[in-house]
Amino acid sequence: MGRIRNKIKNIIIENIPLFIKEGIISKYQKRNLLHATKVNLENFSYSVEGEDRVLSCLLEFKKSGFYIDVGAHHPIRFSNTYLFYLKGWNGLNLDAMPGSMKLFEDIRPRDINLQIPISSKKQILKYYLFNEPALNTFSEIEAFEKNGLGYIKIINSLQMETYPLK
Repeated sequence: MGRIRNKIKNIIIENIPLFIKEGIISKYQKRNLLHATKVNLENFSYSVEGEDRVLSCLLEFKKSGFYIDVGAHHPIRFSNTYLFYLKGWNGLNLDAMPGSMKLFEDIRPRDINLQIPISSKKQILKYYLFNEPALNTFSEIEAFEKNGLGYIKIINSLQMETYPLK
């Protein structure tokens, strides 16, 4: 088993530049991934700040479950639910970004994957799309605060009908 684990670790380390280029992990997760391959692959976090690991610790005795990920963004990158998917859980992934669910269908077929904008009530809202899709938002204030920060730019906006989660 140790040789297999080492082969997996080496494949991951060799492919980190590709993972970053393809958007599977961010350059910020690179350090986390390198550390995980040195220590234990089970310690790797797919979420931005390790939220999935915190939840995993809290739910460590739960072998299966159902999650709802609103604003799911990507099936792996910055995902709070992918770790649970790997553990056999399944759930509902919702995201407003046009075309976002194609990757979910390919990578996470056990999940229900819907391109549906969610808000507190049914309404028409402006959806701001950035050159970094993880920042897409319905919040005008947030959109204009982030626009122009470094390489971050609004590339489009769409009027969308949103629906309440219920």
